Amino acid sequence: MTKPVRDDAWMLQEVMELPETVGALLISADGLVRAQTRSLGKDAADRIAAALSGLRSTAVSMGGMLPQPPVLRQTLLDFDTGFVLAIDAGEGTYLCAAATRTADVEQVGFRMHEVVAAMGREMVSAPRRDGGTAA
Repeated sequence: MTKPVRDDAWMLQEVMELPETVGALLISADGLVRAQTRSLGKDAADRIAAALSGLRSTAVSMGGMLPQPPVLRQTLLDFDTGFVLAIDAGEGTYLCAAATRTADVEQVGFRMHEVVAAMGREMVSAPRRDGGTAA
């Protein structure tokens, strides 16, 4: 079992307790890592967070194929060696987890939704603001 790296990453432990779950991230919509598990490392977490932010943006655009404007709730990537799931975790925040091919991906997704429901507003990421002074 992988322990979280940062103090505010404790909520990721709930997801990591499932068999064959290998990593988890909490990211802001603009691709910044808020929390990560040790299994990812800082460079990998930063790279994955940026990619996921772009992927989510692309997925929202793909929703334009549907007859009514949709709200993207979940993204699932299916690889030959495993799965990566990403869900909304509050306004401007996403929870992402990776699991091996033998994991119960439905259970991983369910646990992720449970964690988000339990955390509520604490998982919201405010948009970044310009750090300059007002004129």
